[in-house]
Amino acid sequence: MLPQREPLPAVTAAGIVAVIFAVFGILGCAVVMVSLVTLPLLPANPSAPAVPEATRAMVVVLYAFFLAIFVGELVVAINVLRRRNWARIAILIWAGIMVFLSAASCIVLLFIFSAMPQTTQNVGNPAAFLLFMKFFMVVFYGVPCGVGIWWLVLFTRRRVVDAFQSSGALAQIPPMDASGFPAPAVAIPPPAPKKPSVRCPSP
Repeated sequence: MLPQREPLPAVTAAGIVAVIFAVFGILGCAVVMVSLVTLPLLPANPSAPAVPEATRAMVVVLYAFFLAIFVGELVVAINVLRRRNWARIAILIWAGIMVFLSAASCIVLLFIFSAMPQTTQNVGNPAAFLLFMKFFMVVFYGVPCGVGIWWLVLFTRRRVVDAFQSSGALAQIPPMDASGFPAPAVAIPPPAPKKPSVRCPSP
């Protein structure tokens, strides 16, 4: 009998969250790219400034690069659910980058919102508006930062590392027979020799 894979609900949950993050990233990049591509086909607004062609092309290329990254992250997330050890290493790299970028962006934006009260004079209640924006930024960047920290802690635990490494060894175990011993290799019979063709004797 083949050894059963150890159930790890936390790893399954982390893989599902990674799939959700990657799918939302793919959808977001696709929406932005489609909007930029179809922008020249929409009726022009005379009051709005026109977007330069070079800027629009550069943004499309940038979001195409992000789209490729999110597609790769989706592949990593699926292989995390399949417990591939290379996917565990890849999601650790993904988590480290996500934690760094989320924390840095949140700190920078909080500093900017704290230093720009003079730009909100046209708002009815500047203090409440800035408080709402700070709360929104903390939640928006805090969620991926927290998820990244969770992944860094989870996928470096000894039990999880052993489970991912043993899953590769399980794939190399030969098939077993009913008694629990390795099944013998099925011998392929050699091809039957061809019968010699019978020729009619010439008169």
